[in-house]
Amino acid sequence: MNKQIKIGFSKIGGIYVGELENSKLHKHRAITIALSFNDKFEFEGENQKITTSGLISQPNTNRKYNYNPNTLIAFVHIEPFFSLGSTLLNKDKEFEELVTEQTKEIAEILMQWCNTNDNSEKLTETVIENIIKQIATETPQRFIDERIKKSIDLIWNSEQIDLSELASINNISIYRFSHLFKQETGISFKEYVLHKKLIKSLQAIVTDKETLTTSAYMGGFSDQPHFNRTYLNAFGVPPGKSIK
Repeated sequence: MNKQIKIGFSKIGGIYVGELENSKLHKHRAITIALSFNDKFEFEGENQKITTSGLISQPNTNRKYNYNPNTLIAFVHIEPFFSLGSTLLNKDKEFEELVTEQTKEIAEILMQWCNTNDNSEKLTETVIENIIKQIATETPQRFIDERIKKSIDLIWNSEQIDLSELASINNISIYRFSHLFKQETGISFKEYVLHKKLIKSLQAIVTDKETLTTSAYMGGFSDQPHFNRTYLNAFGVPPGKSIK
């Protein structure tokens, strides 16, 4: 178990393919597509438990996964406010099971990705976009307030930017900006910044081959224990047991 096959990152999301231990209940900030290549797995949401080969979970929802030994599993985490990610947002359903054809098509896309030596950000982004197209409907994507969209771009492109700076840039009060940010994203500004730190740290681990401690500092965490707790809360398993 805990056999990592491949991990990839891009601006619009990340991909994990491997074998994992059962997860604890956790809450991720991204839209998550989970599927199995060789066996069904058990998914537990807020109020429901199902056995499935593939499903999509909405951001900021609780989830838990249980697998049989040696189950090869894939997770595709998609940032909901970048590119095509918003086409998958659904406020009415916390999760939705994929149909058999969707699961097969996505599994094929992921296996082709796993079998190539290319692990560039550009390829990962292309793979995620192709996966989104297998699921997205023709329903118009949900547009968020332009001020929040611009602020999210600034958060990702700045080493450090605080709430007061973003409020000033958008010509509104800190209180109003804070309320608007949570209204549009579903989480607080502080929680979103923590999510960004986690992703930056993971990129340092996977792309730059840094240690957990060094990666935690590179992502902006004050120490590794804080990174470990954040990782566990987001993925339901400790970092040492899922990434190497």
